[in-house]
Amino acid sequence: MKRLRFGVALVYLMLTAVSVVHTQDKPPTSDSDIITIDGAKNPELIPNWAAWLEAFRFMAAPAAPVEPIPTTIYLATSREQRALIRKEAMFVIAQERELGQRALKLQDGLTAENVPERSDQADVLELKRRQAALDARDRLLAKLPVEGQIAVREFAEHVRKGYKATMVKSKLAQFLLPE
Repeated sequence: MKRLRFGVALVYLMLTAVSVVHTQDKPPTSDSDIITIDGAKNPELIPNWAAWLEAFRFMAAPAAPVEPIPTTIYLATSREQRALIRKEAMFVIAQERELGQRALKLQDGLTAENVPERSDQADVLELKRRQAALDARDRLLAKLPVEGQIAVREFAEHVRKGYKATMVKSKLAQFLLPE
């Protein structure tokens, strides 16, 4: 789990570095330009991709000594359904790692001239990462019975309420994409 978080942090730092180089000619942002979205206070402002990605990240954790499936989901699903949930969660995290590696490669040969292009490529990879979580959600919900769907959705909502994001105001619209 720590390696995954470290990898995600590396991708974030790379994207931040690209963004900083891209915006060097702009005036520095003030504290009033920074916003924090707290899911505990405003869960409706946390995008679906963020809630579901974090939910899948939790359920993809190492299965020792037991599967990291929340009790509410465990009680509402069969062994086969839990295996499907775990499979989707691990698939999302594998895609996240692969996209993270591709994002890191964008640093190779980074120059002032290609920063806008590389920044655009990083944005595309970020949207693919987010969409992977939403696609897995859709596949999973389509295969679960109603009780399982309710339990998984409730867990994602619980995760949403624990999510907090801080960003520059100008990046808010991008943060909310694709849903």
